[in-house]
Amino acid sequence: MMPKTHFLLGALFAPILYFIFHAGIVNSLIVLFASVLIDIDHYLFYAIGKNDWKPKNAFNFFLHLRKRFEALPKHERKKYHTGFFPLHSIEFLAISIFLLVLGVAGIFTSFLLFVLLGFSFHLVFDMIYEIFIAKRAINKISLIYTLSAKRFIGF
Repeated sequence: MMPKTHFLLGALFAPILYFIFHAGIVNSLIVLFASVLIDIDHYLFYAIGKNDWKPKNAFNFFLHLRKRFEALPKHERKKYHTGFFPLHSIEFLAISIFLLVLGVAGIFTSFLLFVLLGFSFHLVFDMIYEIFIAKRAINKISLIYTLSAKRFIGF
């Protein structure tokens, strides 16, 4: 799903948090920005892998990568992944929730809770898009599975 779509969905969700659940303006904005900024792992994957720190080049790279991936027959797609995105993984969410429950976050507990809400919101819409709209398998949900069972299609 494209970043502008994530921003628009987050911009619809933030007022709901504010007006219906009385989350406060700051917390609602944290959710909005977290639901978009989770994609920083895409940019970092490109920037580190290609040693190119231009955001526009990263955006174009992933557009091209998506076309390459979608051009593969469905049975071939299962063999590949499109990158290493730790923030998009169930492992990252599990560790973050574990730390939250343990209270390790301390004074940042509330902040972390709303960041995780934004990340979760993003991931739910990623899954909806991948399954029902793009008709693709979800290839970002588990780092362990992705890195152990698939080859990278890019670079």
